Amino acid sequence: MQSFWNAGEREMIGGLDILGLRQLDQNIERQWVAGITTISFRARYLSFLPWAITEFYNEELRRGDGSARRDDDRFRRMLRRLEFVVLAATRVRANEDRNGATYGVLGSDLFGGALKELDAEGFIDLPDDQGGDSYGTYVMPCRSFGILEAGDGVRPVRILPRGQALHRVRRDVLQGSVLVDAILHGGTITAPALGSVAQFFSVNALDELENERELQQEAFLAEYVSNTEVSNRYRRFLATSSWVFERLDGGAISSAQLIAAAYREAADGPSGGEVAMAWAEYELRRRVHFALELLLGALTDTLMDLTEGTVDDVLDAWSGVVRRPILTPLG
Repeated sequence: MQSFWNAGEREMIGGLDILGLRQLDQNIERQWVAGITTISFRARYLSFLPWAITEFYNEELRRGDGSARRDDDRFRRMLRRLEFVVLAATRVRANEDRNGATYGVLGSDLFGGALKELDAEGFIDLPDDQGGDSYGTYVMPCRSFGILEAGDGVRPVRILPRGQALHRVRRDVLQGSVLVDAILHGGTITAPALGSVAQFFSVNALDELENERELQQEAFLAEYVSNTEVSNRYRRFLATSSWVFERLDGGAISSAQLIAAAYREAADGPSGGEVAMAWAEYELRRRVHFALELLLGALTDTLMDLTEGTVDDVLDAWSGVVRRPILTPLG
């Protein structure tokens, strides 16, 4: 059963949530890690987002001679160009950063051809026809840490003081960069231009900009406003962080292994504390969800094989039972 529940999740259901149950375990994620999910774990996007939104909004004001209207298409195209630059910069810095991996960088599965073109030609028109998910992926953790909040009809969000500080730090080091202009307006970038500022866009180079790193650290550790909801959010986030560091104890372990261990310990007896029990519940819900997905897949495949049938027909097919037809006496 352990193997059945864990093997082949990505390959068999392709990350889809056909039954709509994923939100149950995702809610636990949001409660205990401040809105961070399995696809929004790269911290530097929490700086990219307020910087990009502020630069875009300021550019819209310039375009409109002091007034701006919300243009979602132009905003999304700007995000797509930014996502390509982040991915390309992370690749450029692969040998310089302590961790050169691009795992979890948005666009890794979309921009393969564009990256090859940049490598081959030494320049490229920034692609803006794919991607654009950075806002939807990272807006929740940005809100949780007091970087952004819901905006109005013109701006999708309002930049809070923490986000404004992150924007200023990045604006100051990127002043006059041709890459910023290309991200905002589109256009061609060259490999040398990318390399000259890659440390400010690589997801693995946060240490290269000390003020940015310190601002993020403050956002993770210190409440941005004093109220019960925010206090509880930070309490759960910091409790989870402490629990993780205690479990690591100087070794290396993946988040999946850590959560699975919490589940096994809870199955043996509920003695792991509040945090461990929360993540054990997360794992239980995830496994039951996956089991139901597999059951649905098996049911669908069997019905296709039978062409049509009842639930009893499907169960008979699974158990190998062959039902004899009921004969009606002649005459």
